[in-house]
Amino acid sequence: MKKLLLLINPSAGRMTGKHVVFDLVDRADFAGYSVEVKPTRDAENIKKYLIKNGKNFDLIICCGGDGTLNATVSGLMHLKEKPYLGYIPAGSTNDFAKTLNLPKDPVVSIYNILKGK
Repeated sequence: MKKLLLLINPSAGRMTGKHVVFDLVDRADFAGYSVEVKPTRDAENIKKYLIKNGKNFDLIICCGGDGTLNATVSGLMHLKEKPYLGYIPAGSTNDFAKTLNLPKDPVVSIYNILKGK
């Protein structure tokens, strides 16, 4: 079974509803992934966690703002073999997501990621 790590910054702008997390996990499970959810608010913890555990996942999805994405990419850069990375913009500004015209709806985002878009 494929393994997915869902990194979530629960204090990011639009991650206020617990139902969103359940919807994301449910979609990933339905797509055939074993899902691990790692809530985090600290960029350094994200980096350390990925350096230690990132190699164990086929797909890593970070859900948060630009800082969460930056910390995730920084951690992945230390891995010899890098898993696929998905991003669900949930911060208050989301400059990166706006630049790439990514959807604002987290469920649409995870659907796109799981379909390889």
